[in-house]
Amino acid sequence: MKLNVDQNDRGFRFVEIRHDAHDSRKLIVWIGRGILLTPTENEDKFVLEFPLRDTCIFRTEKGGLVFRSQKNSTVFYCEQSSGYRGSSDLVAESDCELVEKVWNLHSGRGSLGDTCCAFFQTDKKNCQVRWKKTGRRVDQTTGVWRLTVSGDREEIIDDPEICEFL
Repeated sequence: MKLNVDQNDRGFRFVEIRHDAHDSRKLIVWIGRGILLTPTENEDKFVLEFPLRDTCIFRTEKGGLVFRSQKNSTVFYCEQSSGYRGSSDLVAESDCELVEKVWNLHSGRGSLGDTCCAFFQTDKKNCQVRWKKTGRRVDQTTGVWRLTVSGDREEIIDDPEICEFL
């Protein structure tokens, strides 16, 4: 997963996720000096590639979020879309903690559904996240992902009855 990096007029870099009705609000996470950015083909443009190894999300006293270097810590970014006119959610299940979560709306008022976007961090090698989605035309409504530091996202079958047949 990649997020575009922006820069303010003072030279500080950040990622921005717009959310709520008409993208009226934005979640900004500032990027510390020690964080590795990936250059793009466009000149002076960068992206942040997840998972971010040796990085944590720090919350300031005023509630701002900052990516900063920290040994043996990994930050994951996940998105889960909903079905038509539905909702979605992401929850930390094991070996990680939820840092921040917002919802992007597919339409201005959200009547077509939403996408849940979340940052998780861990000091382990894997992180398990439970996802849920509702709406029309949804095949599977819940599941569990195992996020790995190599960037893989594996689906975990958490139904014992299905596991018996496999």
